[in-house]
Amino acid sequence: MAGEATTRAKPTRSVIVRVSDGIEIVLDRFLIPLTLGGLSVVVFFQVINRFILHISAAWTEEIGRYLFVWTSLLGAVSGIRKMAHLNVEFVQNAVGIKFKYILMIVSDILSLLFFVILAHKGMLWAVTSGFRVLADSVDIPMFYIQVIVPVCAILMTIFTVEHIYCTISKFKEKRDR
Repeated sequence: MAGEATTRAKPTRSVIVRVSDGIEIVLDRFLIPLTLGGLSVVVFFQVINRFILHISAAWTEEIGRYLFVWTSLLGAVSGIRKMAHLNVEFVQNAVGIKFKYILMIVSDILSLLFFVILAHKGMLWAVTSGFRVLADSVDIPMFYIQVIVPVCAILMTIFTVEHIYCTISKFKEKRDR
């Protein structure tokens, strides 16, 4: 046994954490920069058209608005993963460790409930009206604009489930010490 290397096995990460990591990579390295870049190009084109060429292109305002909504919602999803949203921590810090974790889980469960309802209602909204209504100046079905609401709600649901899992795991780890 003297010649054996003493290496510790890396703890395996759960499926929810790996899935969340993959989603975060796609969001932060591709989708958010793409929508933000597209928004910048469209708004720049609109400014050039309006103030230099004195031409008003209605489609730029509409596409810019849609890209702004997409970018904002995708950014909100990223904020959920990074836990960058506002949180009232003074209550959590004023109570014991066990009650702190309970408060965090209850908060996440309420958020989870909201995101599930938002995903369901958003999908109904996008499917029922999205294909019947066209965008004003670009003649594309509004479904392609509206679908971001349920998609982001589903992603927020995944990240919230991951946070609940990590919170419970962290609590068990601290309790077992």
